[in-house]
Amino acid sequence: MKAVSPGGRLVILLLSAALHALPLAGLWQWAQSAPEAPPEPDALTIEMVRLAPPQPPSERPPGPVQTEATARKAPPRQVLERVPDASVEPLRVPPPEEAAPLEKPSDARPAPATTAPASKPAPPAPKAVSASPDWRARLLAHIEQHKRYPAEARIRRQQGAAVVCFTVDAQGKVLSRRLLRSSGVPSLDAEALRVLRAASPLPVPAEAGLQGQEIVVVLEFFIR
Repeated sequence: MKAVSPGGRLVILLLSAALHALPLAGLWQWAQSAPEAPPEPDALTIEMVRLAPPQPPSERPPGPVQTEATARKAPPRQVLERVPDASVEPLRVPPPEEAAPLEKPSDARPAPATTAPASKPAPPAPKAVSASPDWRARLLAHIEQHKRYPAEARIRRQQGAAVVCFTVDAQGKVLSRRLLRSSGVPSLDAEALRVLRAASPLPVPAEAGLQGQEIVVVLEFFIR
């Protein structure tokens, strides 16, 4: 058997490929020449609509009815006012009372209780007693010897009478003195208290009960 050359092998392969390609080419031409199928028709949709029954014709013409409807006005509303009953008095509500503010508790501690010494009762004041007219005359004459009229009161021509009370011991020494009623002039009141000390000791009272008791006298200051 003869060996096939390379060139012969190539020819054989080309012939074999051509034989296989012929059927495929025929199928392709037949597909291109085949007539196209007609398109399917669109589906028809039918809807059922229910019609309203016909209305009976109106007897009135439309023009006058509309005019009458617009010309007609709504009747005015009557407003009824509520009249209060005179026999019924309104209930008066008292105003709310203001609550008193609460006091905050004090942080200060209470002071410890101390026992203060009992105060001694004050001695009763001596009662004023009346002296005999004879001793009173000698007393006033003795005081007049030591009495001086204040210069300021004399210049202003101020006058008055001061009521003073005093106590004396058995020797006539003045123990205490005080003003019972003012003369209205401070300088005259000061002189009435001063003269009692300046005139001490005073005449000893004849009555023993006058010693240690308050004696009331009136010292007059008048410009002559």
